[in-house]
Order: sequence, then structure tokens, then C-alpha cells
Amino acid sequence: MQCLHTMRNKKKILVIEDEEVIQSLCRRLLARMGYASVIVGGLKAAMQEIEKSNDIDMLITDMRLPDGNSMDAIQKVCQKHPKTKILMITGSVTIPEDRMTQLKDMGLTEKNVLFKPFEMKEFESIIDRCLGER
Repeated sequence: MQCLHTMRNKKKILVIEDEEVIQSLCRRLLARMGYASVIVGGLKAAMQEIEKSNDIDMLITDMRLPDGNSMDAIQKVCQKHPKTKILMITGSVTIPEDRMTQLKDMGLTEKNVLFKPFEMKEFESIIDRCLGER
């Protein structure tokens, strides 16, 4: 499922999330915040979007995807759009050490991870901070 919302804010956020509830939440929050968003349900659709897109300001991805490894999407977006901000969402209590090492190798830290369930204000604050809105 893919949905593009063009808003007053020119910044574009790609969301990779397989849970429909989280997709819906992200769609509503990002629209309310004024961001353009593309919501996809898996790695394959995300890779296609990254390849065809000329501008992705932020990538929000679930850590676990049904059709692949979210790290592949992060690596691809960082190669094609080096200034893209990254936020990983996870329902896990902790991040596996090998995954954290991969994130650190790409210059990312624990601040790039949001644990489910999360508060809407926390989600909004992280996005605004990452995109320099606050």
C-alpha cells in the first residue's frame, strides 16, 4: 500500500511499516505536522520508492520487515540520499548487538531508534528535531 500526501511542507518522509495500525498513525501524524509522506508496507516497495525518488528527507522504518532486512533500505537510502535522516521503530525491548553495530557503522546512534509503543508527542518531537523544525 502506498499513499502520497502533498502538504505545505516540502519535506518528504518515507515510512516502511507492515502494521496497518502504525501506518495509519504515521499517515495521520505526518499529515497533521505538514509533511509529505509515502507509506509502504515492506522492503520491496521501499527499495522501488528509494530508487525512483529524487528527494527523501527522512526514512522511518520498522526494524523487522516481512520481506527483508530494514538495514538494506537504510543503506540504500544513505547511498542515494546521503542527507536523509533515519528513524528506526521497533517493538523489541532491546536492539540486537549486531544491528546496533551496523547502525553505528552508518553514523547512527540509539537516538535514531524509537521503541513501540510510543507517545505521539515523542514521535513528533523526534521528527521535528531530525528535520530541524525545532
